[in-house]
Amino acid sequence: MPPAKPALQRTAWTVVAHSNFDLADFASAETAYTSLIALVPAADPQRGEIVERIASSIYKQGEQARTAGQLDVAVNHFLRVGQAAPTSPIRATAEYDAGAALIQMGNWQRATTVLEDFRSRFPTHQLAADVTAKLAVAYVESGNNARAASEFERIATIEFNEAGTKKILLKYAKLRILNKAE
Repeated sequence: MPPAKPALQRTAWTVVAHSNFDLADFASAETAYTSLIALVPAADPQRGEIVERIASSIYKQGEQARTAGQLDVAVNHFLRVGQAAPTSPIRATAEYDAGAALIQMGNWQRATTVLEDFRSRFPTHQLAADVTAKLAVAYVESGNNARAASEFERIATIEFNEAGTKKILLKYAKLRILNKAE
């Protein structure tokens, strides 16, 4: 039998990829979308959509790992989004989620690296203000008081309409009081 023609292979990989995605088998979906994109010319208008599907498949693997309590696995998936689809709109959310998971794990150094990278890549993103608060806590927890102070100065310029920002400031104040008491 001769091999299937590229157009038929493309159709088959599309069906396999979409089916796996719809079945929440995101690892298989990623593999299928990756096989599919190899058959799509760079100038094809559908290429961007396929790249977004690859990004979504990877992100969804991160969500599944996070739900299962595998935060280290989730972080790796979230950060892979930027490698697989650097221009994807989902990248910002994925990097934010990676930073949040690292904070949850208590991996302060890596959290600050990821969140600083987020800030430099996405300075106007809607999550940028929350990144500042997360960085402040990460710096406090890692003992980097000078950088924490810079972040808290930055927070002072943000409106206090978010409960999360207030909670972060209260945590910082509590830590400062405890440190003075020692």
